[in-house]
Order: sequence, then structure tokens, then C-alpha cells
Amino acid sequence: MSYGFKYNGTHSDDFDIEIVSVVGRNLGTPTEDTEEEIPGYQGTVPVRQDDRGKIIPVSFQIHADTPEQLRNRAHEVAEWLKTVKNDRNKPISKEIIFDDDLNRRWMGYLRGEISAEDIITHSQCEVEFFIPEPYTEAVDKKEINETTGENEGSIPVHFELKAVIQEETEDFELKLGDREFILDKELNPGDVVKLDTRGRMVTVNGEDARSDVSIQKTSPYFQIPPGEFSFDVVPANTEIELEFRERWR
Repeated sequence: MSYGFKYNGTHSDDFDIEIVSVVGRNLGTPTEDTEEEIPGYQGTVPVRQDDRGKIIPVSFQIHADTPEQLRNRAHEVAEWLKTVKNDRNKPISKEIIFDDDLNRRWMGYLRGEISAEDIITHSQCEVEFFIPEPYTEAVDKKEINETTGENEGSIPVHFELKAVIQEETEDFELKLGDREFILDKELNPGDVVKLDTRGRMVTVNGEDARSDVSIQKTSPYFQIPPGEFSFDVVPANTEIELEFRERWR
């Protein structure tokens, strides 16, 4: 069985890539550290540490029966791996799944050119995928139809929530520990509140309701921490549907 990977919905097997020899997935995340030197102080004072994007190098071989077929196949591979961009020329991250970890994915894009060395009927290629958010995440979203659940990943995650109101209320509240989201708006039975904490979007019955979000000391667009969790919801009889994608360093 060959070892390969899928990028943007297409697997390397489709191009007769038989050998993927190197996949560099370092543990943890790259960081940028800010430090300060204080005269007279013995040592360095740490100020902050921020996660930075990760690079995953991949080496593989393309095989063909003739040199001509090899060149044609190489162009097909280049087209497959090319970076997709929006109308502002901004790279768009696509799903990358390696065969040894089929339940997790990286979101990234090709950085730089494809280094290729041709030897008659095979070409040794080297590429670098840039992962802007340097975490691997579950391929499938976790769906929960109640206020309790578990984030089995290792880092906090954003979530999407659908709340169907069952009674007249002056507001809708969602609390998790010391974090809370309050929608200061009169609601009626059947109204549907949708919250996307990653996209910072709130709608009621499909209409933008961000102006009705109560501003607290902390951001209302909080994340679910690792481990078991339980939301407090007001009104308590509100029907809840929750989706999130677990992530790991």
C-alpha cells in the first residue's frame, strides 16, 4: 500500500505518486517571542509569546513510463497543488490530509515553487505547505443537541450555535464559566438565533443582529476549552444545536 496525501479533495494516488518519503510535521507550534533586557537585571524578561504559522515540507516521487509522460504528469501535479486565491490575490487555505492520520486535517496552501529533479522516468519533488493557523483539526465537526458535551481536542475551539426560542423573552443568554454572550433583544417562540464565534456573526431569523449583542468586559465570541463543558442558557427551555471542530497542537 502506498503512502500519500490528499490536497483540496484530490489524492496523490491520482497522479501515480507512489512514494511520499518525507512529511515534516513538528510537534507543537512555532512561536514568536518578545523579550526585554533591563539594565542591572540578571537574565531576560519574557514579555509575550505568540503562535506563528507552521511549514510542512513534503517530498515525493512522480513516476511515468517515458520522459514525455513524466513532463505531462509533472504539469498536472503543479496544477493540482497550485495555490487558490481570492479576487484580492489572498491565498485560500485548503484541506490537507495525510494517509497516516485520516481523521485529522491541516488547512494550508503551497508556498513557493515545486522543486523537481527529473531522472528519466521519475521526478523527485519537494514542496512546502504553509499552515497559517498551526494546528491540526478533526475532519468531521462534532454535533451536539444539548448544553453539555466534551471538547476532546487539546486547545480551545470556536463554535457555531443554533438556538430555537420556546417562549417570549427580553433577551437570550449563553454562559460558559465566566464567559457570556448576551443578545439584548425581545424574542418570540420559534425565533432562531444563530451564533458563529469564529466569524463573529449573530443573526435572528436570518437577519444580522450583531448590534443587539451586549458588550461585556470580555469578548462575547468566546471559545470552548478542552475537556467537558456545560452551557447555561436563558431561557432554559431553548432548543440548542451546537457544532465545533476539535483541534490539536
